[in-house]
Amino acid sequence: MIRASHKQAVLTSAETDSVLTRAITGRWARGFRNKLIDAIEGSGINILPYPIQLSLTSSLRAFAQQQNKQEFQSLWVGQAGSKAKAIIPAATIFKQLISDAEWRT
Repeated sequence: MIRASHKQAVLTSAETDSVLTRAITGRWARGFRNKLIDAIEGSGINILPYPIQLSLTSSLRAFAQQQNKQEFQSLWVGQAGSKAKAIIPAATIFKQLISDAEWRT
């Protein structure tokens, strides 16, 4: 489940707030730049491959989530996240797509 604070971050983000990184999972992903990503990337230590890197960061991220500390969580966002105007459930979007497709046929 996505926390309200993560949703708010998406809605108020700028294009420059996200970064492509391997720091948290060991795989490339786009997330909001935060202290965790900056610390890992700036440490000079090699980022390990997935799932080892994911395992190394999991306890810290879980604790940060319990404490609602966004600076130490993985806050994933798409490349165009800054263009979001509202958070809409996927089911609603899917139903709208079907409705639009049916209208056009």
